[in-house]
Amino acid sequence: MNRIDLRGVIVPSEYDASWAFAYIQRGIIMPESYFRGMLAKADKAAPLSVYINSPGGSVFAANEMVNAVREWKAETKQPVNVVLGALTASAASAFAIMVADSITAHSNAKMMFHGAWTVSVGGKELHADTAELLEKINGDIKARLISKYGMDPETVTQWFAEGREGWLSAKELLDAKMVSGIISDTSDQIAFTPEEMAEIESNGIGIAAFYQTETTTEGGDNDGAQIDGDPAAGSGDQGGEPGGNNGTQPDGEPAPAAHSEPGEQYAAGLAAGLADAAANYAERITALEEQCRNLQSEKDKARAESAKLTSETAASKAAHATEINAMREHAEAAFRKLESEHAAELKDMQQKLAKAQTQCERLVSGGLTFCPDKGDKVGRTAADVDPRNRLHQALR
Repeated sequence: MNRIDLRGVIVPSEYDASWAFAYIQRGIIMPESYFRGMLAKADKAAPLSVYINSPGGSVFAANEMVNAVREWKAETKQPVNVVLGALTASAASAFAIMVADSITAHSNAKMMFHGAWTVSVGGKELHADTAELLEKINGDIKARLISKYGMDPETVTQWFAEGREGWLSAKELLDAKMVSGIISDTSDQIAFTPEEMAEIESNGIGIAAFYQTETTTEGGDNDGAQIDGDPAAGSGDQGGEPGGNNGTQPDGEPAPAAHSEPGEQYAAGLAAGLADAAANYAERITALEEQCRNLQSEKDKARAESAKLTSETAASKAAHATEINAMREHAEAAFRKLESEHAAELKDMQQKLAKAQTQCERLVSGGLTFCPDKGDKVGRTAADVDPRNRLHQALR
């Protein structure tokens, strides 16, 4: 079986450089291009096991790793099993649930989901666009948790609420059927010395989830371990081994009761969060119902006003119909009267026009003669202007 270790912060490909090689080899960072290079060398005739011990990192780098595994699975038809180490958080958790055909977890494994976050610099429009992008990223992960693993939608919503995180222990993962089994062996854990942390920060690599810092104090091997900057409770192992105090205080009094397990704290916090969410939802439902009633009232008023206007329009049309018909008839009668009154004048004009047309035709044909000494008389024949006819008018 192939095995690829995904350790450290998931970072973009620009960290796949010679200066960062030591950090990659020590499991401090994992560039997505380096992961793809290891995947390309995997035996395509054998299943793939991906061991994860990562606080998360870049969402887009993790998504590129998801795409690479999906393409490998499509090509090889081989299954992928994800093994959860001590910490699988943020983008590493998203990677795990997106690629795994099966998941197993070490007994001390912790898995964390939360909403994506980033830093944007600009005006309100840019911030609004950034918020929309973050919601799209969150939506992909929430949909996977609900659809594939059957997680309760309200619980998942609480995990991705502003400032909230959803932590699951190995047992809780098993109870939720997200993992198929628990491995009892001890898992590796990311441990950074202060010098290493200073070197990481100087290269601009931020860690979104918690990490463990090694310190040296008296009282046990793990004294002073920090989670999110808080010192671990107590010193020694509290169990009678060397470096412990066998469960008693220095004065011999019984030690105070131990804190409840993280799983119990998580369950209590989740229950309180769900109760608050239920109360908020109830208030929102009440407000929405009131808004619905107001909108329905406004809708009824608008419908009544529309019916009133429609009725008034119909009445107005009916009232003016008679007047419109009377005006039409009056106009038609006036037209007929004008036509009758001007009929005789029109006929006379037509006769004059016919006569003028006849004279025009005679003039053109030479039947009429222009006579200057008669005052430009038109309409006389050649016989009228013949000098001989002046002495014999009776012959005319």
